[in-house]
Amino acid sequence: MSRHMAEQDAAKRRNRIIYMVVGVLALGLLGAYAARDRMNKAAITQKLQWLDEWAEKDKQEVGGLWNCLTQSNTPLDSFSNANQVQAKVEAAAMVQPKTFAQHLRIECVPNGERVVSTFDGMTSAVPQEFTEGFTAYKASLPKLNHGIETYADRLDQHLGGADLTSRIAAAGDEWHSSTSPTPEGIAFEKFLQCAVPGIAKIKDAQGLLEALAQECYKK
Repeated sequence: MSRHMAEQDAAKRRNRIIYMVVGVLALGLLGAYAARDRMNKAAITQKLQWLDEWAEKDKQEVGGLWNCLTQSNTPLDSFSNANQVQAKVEAAAMVQPKTFAQHLRIECVPNGERVVSTFDGMTSAVPQEFTEGFTAYKASLPKLNHGIETYADRLDQHLGGADLTSRIAAAGDEWHSSTSPTPEGIAFEKFLQCAVPGIAKIKDAQGLLEALAQECYKK
């Protein structure tokens, strides 16, 4: 009987040891899972913080640049396509046609340079998943600034062309309506003789139009 009791005690001790081992293993697994879960959550939190930083800088810096271009506080994401953005910029140019190009160079281009510098200066590590997209985003910013400079140059050319056209029209009116020679009328007549060789042989305005159509349109 004492032997039977000894065997029972031994069995109980073995069971307790087994339970203890199983418990330790279970605790170890739970601890490892909890640690891994904390690491995953920390990594996700870090990525979200980086995205928040990118979004905030984009809103403040790039959004401010677009506000400079459109001369309004309308958020860029309120436009549904590029044509609407272009229309907004052109509307701003029409409000101040003679000074808008200067505004772009003095105000907007320096803003664009600051935007490029701001994103180049982001020191936090870019999460691997966003490296390609962020690199392409940064590469587009200098191109945007170059586009602003090009647009300002074209506005100047357009303004110069419009001014020249108005001057030619005014000289033409002077030449047509004046009963005595004037410097403007004489200059316009010389311009016509240069632009339309043989104008002295043309009898009337209809003949002039036909000559222009022949030389400029048909040829």
